[in-house]
Amino acid sequence: MADYLFDVYLFANFPINDYSNEVYYSSEEKRDKEFDKFINRNFLNISSINRSKKYIKLPMDYYTGNYFNYGYFIDKRNNKRYYFFVDTVEWNSNETSCTLHFSYDYWQTYCHHLVFDYSLVEREHVADDSFGKHIIDEGLPIDEYKAWGSLILNGPVNSSDISTDYGLVYCCTVADTNDILFKSDESALPSVCRTSKRELSTVILYSYNLGDITRFLNYMVKHNKQDSIGGLYAAPYACLREMETHKAYYKDGDDSNLHYIGDNDNEPKMLKYNIPLPYFFGANHFVKTEKENDLTKYQPRNAKCLTFPYQFVNITNNNGSNLVGQFELADDSKTIKFHYYFPVIEGNSSYGYLADYDGVTKNFDKTIQGQTNPELPYITNTFSAYLSANQNSIANQYDTIERNLDYANTKTNVDTAFGLAGSLLSLNPMGVAQSIAGGIMGYKGNELQATNQRKAIDSSLKDQASRGNIAHGSFIGSAPFTNGEYGFKAQTYQVTNENIKMIDDYFTMFGYKINQIKIPQFNSRKYWNYIKTSGCNVIANIPQDALNVIKKMFDDGVTIWHDIDYMYKYKKYKDGNSLWYKKGRK
Repeated sequence: MADYLFDVYLFANFPINDYSNEVYYSSEEKRDKEFDKFINRNFLNISSINRSKKYIKLPMDYYTGNYFNYGYFIDKRNNKRYYFFVDTVEWNSNETSCTLHFSYDYWQTYCHHLVFDYSLVEREHVADDSFGKHIIDEGLPIDEYKAWGSLILNGPVNSSDISTDYGLVYCCTVADTNDILFKSDESALPSVCRTSKRELSTVILYSYNLGDITRFLNYMVKHNKQDSIGGLYAAPYACLREMETHKAYYKDGDDSNLHYIGDNDNEPKMLKYNIPLPYFFGANHFVKTEKENDLTKYQPRNAKCLTFPYQFVNITNNNGSNLVGQFELADDSKTIKFHYYFPVIEGNSSYGYLADYDGVTKNFDKTIQGQTNPELPYITNTFSAYLSANQNSIANQYDTIERNLDYANTKTNVDTAFGLAGSLLSLNPMGVAQSIAGGIMGYKGNELQATNQRKAIDSSLKDQASRGNIAHGSFIGSAPFTNGEYGFKAQTYQVTNENIKMIDDYFTMFGYKINQIKIPQFNSRKYWNYIKTSGCNVIANIPQDALNVIKKMFDDGVTIWHDIDYMYKYKKYKDGNSLWYKKGRK
C-alpha cells in the first residue's frame, strides 16, 4: 500500500483558476518554491485518490473543503507533482470527510516538458514594438475622430514658410495677334506651342484687378479683336505666385509707342502671360506629428495606437473628397509630405499627391483632385463691336456719298453753263431762265440724294445701337472657391481620448494581431505575454489528452504571467516604461 500513497497540498484563493491565465517560471524548482507560499493545508500519505476519475477523498468536512480552489499532489513513486483545479466538492459526512473533484492543470504539470515548434501565431505581445510595425487592421470599434493642426493649403509653401493667404487672380485667354500683343521671351515656350514662325498662338493674361481686365476687354472690342478672346476665368493668385512670367504690351495710337496695359506706364497693373498649356506650379507641404496625441497629452503605451486608423493625416479638397496619409507608410514616419499644384488654365483642376510615401517618391496612386477654375461672365458692347468691325466700310460709304455729291454738282454746273451759253448766243431769254432753274434743281436733287443716303446709314447704325449687349461665359464657381478655400485642408485625425485609452488597454492585455508562422514568444514583455495560435504545434512525451488540452489552451488564447505575485495587476504596472516593456519601449 505504501507504493500508492500521495501527499496532497491545497491552496485557497489561488490566482490561477483556468487556462486563460497561467504562470511560467524558468524552472520547475523556482515555480514549486513560489507556489508553496500559497499552501493552506496539506494531507500526507493519502491513498484515496482516483486519478482516472479525478477525485480525492479527504478527512475534512464539506464546508472546509469549499475554501480550496487549487492544489497539487505528489506521487511518492516518482516524487512528481501533479497540479490540479478544484472543480467541485462533494459532501460525504458533515464532520468527517468530503470528496474533491478535480481536473488536471496540465500546463503547470508538464510545461517544462514541452518543445514548441513553428505555429500560426494570431496574436501576441511582440518583442519589437517599433512604430510602423505590426499594422494589421484589428477591427476595433472607433467612436469619433478629433482633428488638430488644421492647415488650409491655398498656395505654394515650404516647410519654413506656411502661407494660407488667399486671393483671386482674373485670367483671360487671348489669341495672339502681332498688332496687339508682343511676347518678350519665346525661349520659354515648349516646341508644341510654337508655330512655324515660332510665334505664340495663345496667351494668358491676368491681373489681380478685375477693372484692368475689363479695360483690356473693352480695348479688344474697340479694335475689333473680341473674337480672339477665348474666355474669362478666375484662379487663386497662389497659382501664379513665383511663376516665371513675361510682360505683354499693346499698341495705342502711334505704332512706335508701346505701353504696358494699365494706368501707369512705369507701374503696370496688368498683364503678364504664360504658355497656353496647363502649366502647374508645385509646392511641398509638410504635415508633422511626433506620434503623440496633441489633444489630450495622453501617450499610449502601445505604438500601434499611433498608426492608422487610430491616428492619420486627412487631406480634403473642401468639397467631399479625402486623401488619407498614414504616418507608418511615409518614408519619414513623423512626416506626411503632400505635393499640391494649382493650374493656371481655364477649366483645369488643382490636384495633389503624397510624396516619399509607401516607398514611392511620387506616389500618384495616392492623389486627390481639387476645385476647377470657374468660368466668369463678361459682356461685350454690341454697338461698339459693330462699329469696330465695320468702321472702314461705314467710312467708305460716307466718302462715296461725298464723292458722288461732288461729281453730281460738278455735272450740274457743266450742264447749266452749257445751257446758259446756248441761250445767250441765241438771244433766248426763256432759255436762260430755264438753264438757271435747271441748275438750281440739279443742286437740290444732288443734295437730296446725298441726304437720303446718309440717313439710310444713320438709321442702320441706330438699329445696331438699339441691340442688346452680348454676354459671354458663365459663373460656375463653388462655395469653397468663393469663401477662400479653393485649395486643400490638411488635418491630423485621432480618436477621442476615451476611445484611445480603451484601445490601448486592449493592446496591453491582448497584444497585436500578427498572423505569422513563428515560435510563440513567452518572455518578450516583463510581466506577462498574451499568446493566441491557430493549430499550435507542440512536441512532448506526455499523455495525449494533456497535450491536446495544452494545444487548445494556446488556440483559445492565454496570458502567460512571469510572476504569480503580479498576476492581473495591469493597472499597477502598465504606466512605467521599465515595467510594461521588458527592455524599455523601442
